[in-house]
Amino acid sequence: MTTLKKKRLLIFTLAAVLFAGLVFLTIRISQKKYSPEKIRNNFESTLNSRFEKSENFAVEFLENEISQNPEMFMELNIKAPDDFGLLVYKNASLIYWTDNSFIEKQNNSNFQNTDRIQFKPNGIYQYFYLESGEYKIVVSDLIKNKYPYENNYLSASFHKSYHIPASWLITNDVTEYPIKSKDGKTLFFLKDPSSPFISPLSLSLVWIFGLLFLLFAVLLIYTIYERLPNFYQNRVYLLLFLLDILIVRYLIFYFRIPSKLYLSDIFDPSRYASSMIFPNLGDTLITLYMLLLAAVSCYFYSLKFQGKPDLKKWKNILITLFGYLLISTTFYFSVYTIDSVFINSTFQLDFSHVLNFTLHSYLGFVVIGVTLASFLLISYPLLKHILNSSGLIKSISGLSLIYISLIYISALCGWYSPDAVYLVFLIAYVSLTSYFLRGKRKISTASFGLLCVLILTGVSGYSHYKNLEYKEKNERELISIRISTDRDNIAEYLFAEMEKEIRNDANLRIMISAASIDFSLEKEIKSYMRNTYFKGYWNRYMAQTTICFPDKKLKIKPTDYVIGCDEYFDEIIKTLAKSTLSPNLYYISESYDVSSYIARIPISFYNNGPSATIIIEFYKKYVPKGLGYPELLLDNSETAYSDITGYSYAIFADQELVKNVGEYTYSDFDSSSIDGSTDGYFYDRQGFNHYVYNIENGRTIIISKKKSRIIDKLTPFTYQLTFHILIALLVFLIYSIFRSGSKKAPDLKTRLQLMMVALILFASAIIGMVTLNNIIQQNDKKNQDILSEKAHSVLIELEHKLATTDILDESERDYLQELLTKFSLIFFSDINLYDPDGTLMASSRKEIFTEGLKSVKMQREAFTELAINKRTLFIMEEKIGSYQYLSAYIPFRNNQNKTTAFINLPYFARQQEIQQEISTFLVTIINIYVILTALAIIISLVVANHLTRPLQMIRDRFSKLNLSTGIEKIEYSREDELGDLINEYNLMVEKLAESAAQLARSERESAWREMARQVAHEIKNPLTPMKLSIQHLQKAWNDNAPDWQMRLDRTTKTLIQQIDSLSAIASAFSDFAKLPTAKNTKLDLSAILRANIGLFSNYPNINMVFNLPENPCFVYADEKQLSRVFINLFTNAMQAIPTGSKGLITISIKTLNHKQQIIIQDNGIGMSQEQQNKVFSPNFTTKSSGMGLGLAMVKNIVESVNGNITFSSREGIGTTFMIELPEYNADK
Repeated sequence: MTTLKKKRLLIFTLAAVLFAGLVFLTIRISQKKYSPEKIRNNFESTLNSRFEKSENFAVEFLENEISQNPEMFMELNIKAPDDFGLLVYKNASLIYWTDNSFIEKQNNSNFQNTDRIQFKPNGIYQYFYLESGEYKIVVSDLIKNKYPYENNYLSASFHKSYHIPASWLITNDVTEYPIKSKDGKTLFFLKDPSSPFISPLSLSLVWIFGLLFLLFAVLLIYTIYERLPNFYQNRVYLLLFLLDILIVRYLIFYFRIPSKLYLSDIFDPSRYASSMIFPNLGDTLITLYMLLLAAVSCYFYSLKFQGKPDLKKWKNILITLFGYLLISTTFYFSVYTIDSVFINSTFQLDFSHVLNFTLHSYLGFVVIGVTLASFLLISYPLLKHILNSSGLIKSISGLSLIYISLIYISALCGWYSPDAVYLVFLIAYVSLTSYFLRGKRKISTASFGLLCVLILTGVSGYSHYKNLEYKEKNERELISIRISTDRDNIAEYLFAEMEKEIRNDANLRIMISAASIDFSLEKEIKSYMRNTYFKGYWNRYMAQTTICFPDKKLKIKPTDYVIGCDEYFDEIIKTLAKSTLSPNLYYISESYDVSSYIARIPISFYNNGPSATIIIEFYKKYVPKGLGYPELLLDNSETAYSDITGYSYAIFADQELVKNVGEYTYSDFDSSSIDGSTDGYFYDRQGFNHYVYNIENGRTIIISKKKSRIIDKLTPFTYQLTFHILIALLVFLIYSIFRSGSKKAPDLKTRLQLMMVALILFASAIIGMVTLNNIIQQNDKKNQDILSEKAHSVLIELEHKLATTDILDESERDYLQELLTKFSLIFFSDINLYDPDGTLMASSRKEIFTEGLKSVKMQREAFTELAINKRTLFIMEEKIGSYQYLSAYIPFRNNQNKTTAFINLPYFARQQEIQQEISTFLVTIINIYVILTALAIIISLVVANHLTRPLQMIRDRFSKLNLSTGIEKIEYSREDELGDLINEYNLMVEKLAESAAQLARSERESAWREMARQVAHEIKNPLTPMKLSIQHLQKAWNDNAPDWQMRLDRTTKTLIQQIDSLSAIASAFSDFAKLPTAKNTKLDLSAILRANIGLFSNYPNINMVFNLPENPCFVYADEKQLSRVFINLFTNAMQAIPTGSKGLITISIKTLNHKQQIIIQDNGIGMSQEQQNKVFSPNFTTKSSGMGLGLAMVKNIVESVNGNITFSSREGIGTTFMIELPEYNADK
């Protein structure tokens, strides 16, 4: 094993161990940091510390503000530190407050409840109380939010200073975690959640370290396999490597390693679940991440794979078929994965609501990107093989057949069956790859990669559009069923249980008994009922509670008709209601789409019968778009149930329009489209897509949605294309950084192109940000103008009704409530009315205050501006939970110009529309970005090519520089810097041509001198033994030697041999100097090769393997000269094989680009680099004898028929010669 491999093995091992350790170390630190005991200690310390701060603030406020400026401090807008709230009482009346986010009584003369810890409707607070003379100061400190609803804006979270998970509970029930004051008094208890907890930061680090561990673990396994002999020759090792990755993934999945990771929300199957392979988004990410690592490994393995070139035909066919199957199956799997993300997910993936994207949304698109990248890396090496072996048409046919078969089999088995349209993208990808590999036209690797991204993004873009449209139509079907469903069977069932609890509620009976004496206590009963019973499933209803006593009367508006409470509700039940599963719950159908429930629960105080009746009216909640606080009043479980924003619908009864809701205006023309015999169908009309749902009794619901524009259909593609290109560029940048040592810097043209593209993208980004900021500012201004206009309109209407009233007091509350509710529907905005002291008198949405979401006091800043600074209009931002909105305040004056109230309009109407407008803008700007990027690339290519064309010409001329063929000058007419450069180049060409001619003459003379020296040497060698033989023979003659005749014969034989040698030298030299005139004819290469191979077939220890096509391969050449070429090459190959070794010589023919390519490969000793540089030199030889003219002659013969000969050789491995001859063409 090489030193480099040893280092890699060590590095990968250490890295894998390091990141595995970091995973478990991070978990351990998080567990220690968030251990229950440590949480309790930190919480207790922070609570007491904040209590001390609130005490110090109260004392300082008393000394610095009240004591020094008793009359002036009320005019100040004091900001309490550390999110504290401040209340100041004077003579038992509230005169100052800092904000209205907490709840407190307005008058509290005795401070009967001065407990430090108090549970309020909207949260848990700790209070500090301070009295000084007639002033009483209360400082509130929020510990934890507590709301009757849980949604995107309201969450039961602790104050940020406590750093404690929201899952911990505060309770008065004894637990093992008491929270005590500094003097040791127990304040309350913390309750440890049953589920373990890990901080978001720790969870993120676990993810990062875990993914890095898997990366280095895979690299480590791959490096271990690399140590095996013949790793890159045996595909079995690759299969074992992939099996190891599969085993690692299974172990992680089965044992849930690490377990803390599975606490993450992305492992929640309610967000995404598709199959056993993809049970949730988290496991899907891990699985596909390991698939990507495996795909990258397979790709790099394919680059180094050294397969046997002499595979049998049936093996080659099997490998090709396996390639067809694997590519089609991988593509099928990729399409399945992408479709499942869109179909089986509940998180937002619609780009028209891009501002509502969550982490799950972005991870969903990461899953898609990883899937496409894995397919590309797996399929490309396989495509290279099957395209080379089968060609484009056969490859497309084979892949299409297998893919269609997979679709058909899946449909028969009831499995996932993809759309056949995806086949178009597969064919386009295969065609592009074939175009790139065969190189019929020049296409750069970067362009090929960009086009691959374009095609594969088409797959995900089409899936996005198709599947979200499918889900949207399903959603409309559900909405139609929801609208048409009158009865709520679940509510009817649950009420029976709730009724039992109400009847057995001792506290409720006591409260009702007290209210029978003092009717004003009914408010506490309603609040108690709301907080105790109307939770969970009942959040989807608005519940209105009325307590009827035998002598209680009701005044019915607007006629002020007086009727007994029991009598009134009994009449409603008798005339309108229908019985349900529960005997005391009744269903009321008010219209074609409005229904409600009414419950009548008798309550007994004594044994002599009922003493009171609880009447509960249940109304379904809907989200009326833009009106008031609706999103705050819906629980998370009800948001999707109630939201029909973006849809229009109509109800027809016997084809007569009875209800029309939304943007689309229905007419009798729409009723003519109703087919009573067909249930659930879609049709298009007037730019909308309509869904028709037939209900019983001649009723029909039509739900409509505006049809997507072309730009909306392109949006999924452009967004994902942008994302995929950015990821591809990032990967390319990282790869370039690691390969910087072996890569040259980009050329001038590339730099110009990159600069122009970057400038256009930068300009587009600046324009986009400025435009987006301008839209936000314009919307803010527009909303303030609209809000101001609405506030003044409401003021005018209220002046018409209330201007003659001197004082608005409690007696007017019901009337004001009714008036504000009416105006809120007219002006499409909630309205609150505050008295001159800033206390709420009436509201069109009283649930905000009764549910404890907001205090009954005005915002302090608004009160100061209107009551003290006498502003006529004040608009500010307010906040409930995390829900921010604009709020307008305006004073109301009577006929005597006396301020009798303050009007408040909280403005939520445009909040969703602002987000939608921004989302639409982002969609448009991204589409423009893609178009601009494409134009920038095209323009940069054209401009850069134009600007660098002279430089390109100079570079091309230099690259083709050949002194033997002459050098062309460059024609350039412009007189600029490039013109000067080209003139200098042309002058240099003239000088170089002259120098080249002189050099050529010198080289020719030197070559002939060297040749003459070699020939003289070769001739001189046999002359010496010839001279000696003749001299010995003459001496024997002179001496009359008895064996003279024998010596004569021997000498004669020797002379003849030497003469033959001289003749051979002369013939070889003659052949090199000038070949005989060629007699070119139409020849079959296969036949000539077979004939020449037969001459060498009997050589010992030499195995000649030939792979010749059955069909003739015709060329136009001289048969004898061609045979001389092959014999020379075969002889050289045999002589290159070491003595005692088994030789293998492989001969094959390929037809490529109208040329016949002959490949002759041996496993001999090979050649060194120095030898390779002299192969075709006339005097080169590696043998101990011979002149070395053979290969030079071979080159001469091949080039004489317009052919080409090249070679590659590795020392100790062998040599391969490649000859290319033009294919025979009868026309030429």
